Amino acid sequence: MRRLFILFSLLSTLFALAGCITSDAPFFTDRKAATPLPAKFILYGKSSEGARAWRVERNLDGYDWHLDKKVTHVRFVPLGGQNVRKGFHVAVLTGPDDDLMYGLVEIGRNLVTTYVFDADTPAQVLKVPFDARNFSTRFAKGEDLVTVFRYVAARMAPDSYGPVEYPDGEITATRLEVFDLADPARGKEGEKRFMQSEIDNADKPDDE
Repeated sequence: MRRLFILFSLLSTLFALAGCITSDAPFFTDRKAATPLPAKFILYGKSSEGARAWRVERNLDGYDWHLDKKVTHVRFVPLGGQNVRKGFHVAVLTGPDDDLMYGLVEIGRNLVTTYVFDADTPAQVLKVPFDARNFSTRFAKGEDLVTVFRYVAARMAPDSYGPVEYPDGEITATRLEVFDLADPARGKEGEKRFMQSEIDNADKPDDE
C-alpha cells in the first residue's frame, strides 16, 4: 500500500493530506477497462517536490507504471454518469504486493488530470457507507465508490487545475503530460524530460 500511496502523492501535491481510497477486495474485475493512452509513453508532472517522469506501457487492458524497478498495474474504467465528461475514469492501481488503490482521473489529448480529495465528506453527504481506517477511505462495494466519484466529477469545471473549491470541500487537480514514444517529436521531448528526472531524483527512490 505504501508504494501506491507514494505513487499518487507524486501525482498530486496534496495527496498526503487527502488520504487514500481503497477496498479489501478488488472492484471492477468484470468491467471492461479502456486503453485511451498510447502503447508506450512518458508521463511527466510537476509538484512542490519537483518534476518527475515515469515510463508507462500498455499491458493487456491496462498499463504498467515502472517505479523503482517494480511495476504498478493501472486499469482505467470509464466512469460515465449524468453531467460527467467522457474523459473521466476510475483509475484502479494494483501494486507489486497486490495492494489496491483507486483514483479519479480525466484523460484528454496528451494530458492526464488527477483529482485528489477526501472521499469521506462526499460519502457522508450521499449517505454512502464507508469505513475510515488507517488514513484511508474503504468502500465495500464498487457501486458506492462510483457514486462518490460521479458526484465529484460532475462538479469539476473543464480545465480544473490546482486547489479547487467545491460545495463539500477542496480538491487538488494535478495535470500530467503524456509523451507518446511513437511520435518522433513528442517522444524525443519525453525521453529528454525522463533523463533529466532521473538525474534530478537519483537520490530519491520511489519507495522511501
